[in-house]
Parts: sequence; structure tokens; C-alpha cells
Amino acid sequence: MKPSDFLKLGWCQGYYSLDIEGRGVHEKSPQAVSWCLTGAFMAADYDTDKAFALLTKEISSPAFEDWNDMPERTQAEVVALAERVERRLLGVGEELQHSQGGSA
Repeated sequence: MKPSDFLKLGWCQGYYSLDIEGRGVHEKSPQAVSWCLTGAFMAADYDTDKAFALLTKEISSPAFEDWNDMPERTQAEVVALAERVERRLLGVGEELQHSQGGSA
């Protein structure tokens, strides 16, 4: 599963992941039912150094955990950010930028 898949199943704030009772659990625990942005990338076994560097670049801040936990933040925003980073990790976003830039 991709990080965005975890986040679509359930998203949380303040913990890497929560169980059905709302208790913090390890992000890879079978009891986990929701994840924060950071926890989703860790649960998906992505290269967290690369993923976290891209998250930092995407939001122009190294405080992506704080970004996830902002009271006004929505699950849809977090999923969209995860999907952008997933595409960049696969090189898809860069290819799109180059093709769009080359056709202008």
C-alpha cells in the first residue's frame, strides 16, 4: 500500500497512528486504523529520508508534522500532498513538469 492509501483508510492528528479506540499504536501495527502524514510514509515502508525531504520541499517547511496537525487541516489536503510526493518519488511529477515546460 502507498502512503496515500493508508491516509484514505483513516487519517489522524497528534499521533503517527491510532487504533479503533483512539489510542496511539505503532504505525505498522495490525491494530492501526488511522495514520498521520508521517506515520503513513513509515507504514508504507517508503524511503523516509527521500520522502521527508520532498514533504519539506512541498510545504516549504521541515515542520510537516505540524502541518498535518494544524486544526484547519483536512484529510483531503493530506492525501493530496502524499499523492504529490509519491509521484515525485517515482519521477512522474518531474516528467510532467519537464513535458509541460518543454511544450510552452
